[in-house]
Amino acid sequence: MGRKIDMKKIQDVTKCQVTFSKRRSSLIKKANEIAVCCDVDVAFVAFSPSGRISKFCSQRRIEDVLRRYIDLPTERRLTHVTNVQKKLEKLRQLDHIKGDASKLQYLEKQ
Repeated sequence: MGRKIDMKKIQDVTKCQVTFSKRRSSLIKKANEIAVCCDVDVAFVAFSPSGRISKFCSQRRIEDVLRRYIDLPTERRLTHVTNVQKKLEKLRQLDHIKGDASKLQYLEKQ
């Protein structure tokens, strides 16, 4: 089992670049796995701290996957963002209710 690492910005430029390089390859492997196992189109784009671009695409051209995303109607493209925002707003409204279990029960009744 791996170590537990605090999620915070790495201030040292060298350590940041090394961490990015290691994690980038892991993310690309995972993107490939999900593309193969689930037969889905995956596009991964990342800019390194030094400004270099890293990309992965399960199709021949990343432009084709990005074009599919751009061509989606806006309401379909942003549904997950809207759902998350609605849930966060409900949780903010529930701040007066103590305990996670009570909040979940209240949300299930909604």
